[in-house]
Amino acid sequence: MASGTFLTKLSPEAVRDISVSANPDLSDHPEFAAFVEYWRGKHHDGRIPHRGHIDPLELKEHLGSLFIAEADIDADDFRYRLMGTDFIAFMGGDYTGKLMREVYSASEPPYHDGALFLYQRCVCEVMPIYVRADIVHENLNLYAFDAIQLPISSDGHSVDMVLGKICIYRDGEVLKRSPFAVDPIS
Repeated sequence: MASGTFLTKLSPEAVRDISVSANPDLSDHPEFAAFVEYWRGKHHDGRIPHRGHIDPLELKEHLGSLFIAEADIDADDFRYRLMGTDFIAFMGGDYTGKLMREVYSASEPPYHDGALFLYQRCVCEVMPIYVRADIVHENLNLYAFDAIQLPISSDGHSVDMVLGKICIYRDGEVLKRSPFAVDPIS
């Protein structure tokens, strides 16, 4: 990957295709399906999982692609609390502890606004959100990613965090991507 922050080098025209689905069927994406089943297994008494119930040792095969973002008081912004190495490479730096608005500069409102909307939807509507996007980088390479965002809780009661997993594909890897039917969210 080219040096520098990948997302900061994008323009809105670079996003070739994006689709978003709420509560997706992941049967054709075994890596995500296993991750979502892990999350579902952490539900107790019908409650969304508490962050403390998410055990990194149980997620070894997913660690590099994980992220956790915590909502501020009004969910107007999210702070990255955990970023796996694959996510760090995709973002172009380790932004653990930073707010999204610090990560995305003022010149990138489409990316900040889009990511913020999806995180807010995950937390406020308490549902998994699946994202699939194809992006052309300034060096004309095609990058793509699939991501799943899952609501979790910092206190065991209110949903205020997003646990996510991202799979990043570059150039020819895009062709190896799992087929996936996406039902758009409204």
